[in-house]
Amino acid sequence: MTTDLYVLEWSKKAGMPHVQRLEETLSANRKAYRDDKAVGDYIPIAVGTVEEMSEAADAIRPTLMARRPNKAEVLSL
Repeated sequence: MTTDLYVLEWSKKAGMPHVQRLEETLSANRKAYRDDKAVGDYIPIAVGTVEEMSEAADAIRPTLMARRPNKAEVLSL
């Protein structure tokens, strides 16, 4: 049995967290490198199991909401 690793990413532009498989993140980064293009706004901030990253995303949402000028725009994930 293997445990997939997930990454918690943060977007300053969107002001939101995002959780996805680490392999997907790395694959997109390799493609961006190959094509000499920018990846985007999401910055990896933690790696772990999907449960750990979901909990971490929940933990940072209050901070992200406090940073937004219009807190009503923040969508629940």
